[in-house]
Amino acid sequence: MSAEDTVGASSVGSGEALLANELRMVTARDDTTVVLLAGPVGCGKTTILVALYELFNRGPVGGLLFGGSDTLAGFERICHAGRTASGVTLADTLRTNPSSGAPFLHLRVADMEHEVPRISSLLLSDVTGEAFEEASDVSEPTKLPRAYWRRADVICLILDGDKL
Repeated sequence: MSAEDTVGASSVGSGEALLANELRMVTARDDTTVVLLAGPVGCGKTTILVALYELFNRGPVGGLLFGGSDTLAGFERICHAGRTASGVTLADTLRTNPSSGAPFLHLRVADMEHEVPRISSLLLSDVTGEAFEEASDVSEPTKLPRAYWRRADVICLILDGDKL
């Protein structure tokens, strides 16, 4: 698997996913909710993030309007292999690169249910399946980077339905 086949992170302002040490630019600007998806390899964590982004491309989601993103290039890189324009015969989603740290994707949303629309940000990340499986091994000490759990407001545990 090449570097282009995984979700990675780049420098601030590039439009790519953000690393934990780059989140301050978002949290200082907006009210921010950090959402962390965790689960085993191949359970669909990155696909869920992509699906949310694609829903916002179609219109409001749950009363929220898309208000921009600091990581559009990161979202588009992940989405590309699932689109007809990619030329692939079988849609796919790029895996999160285990060596990229904790990449976060950003969505700015506007809650239109208030008299004055409330602008806030979502920072979305998925724990690589490898890190999740290592952390869930009770015989080994947890090695999850602090960025995964330190600032998370919401942690979503994704289960593999086939294994249930």
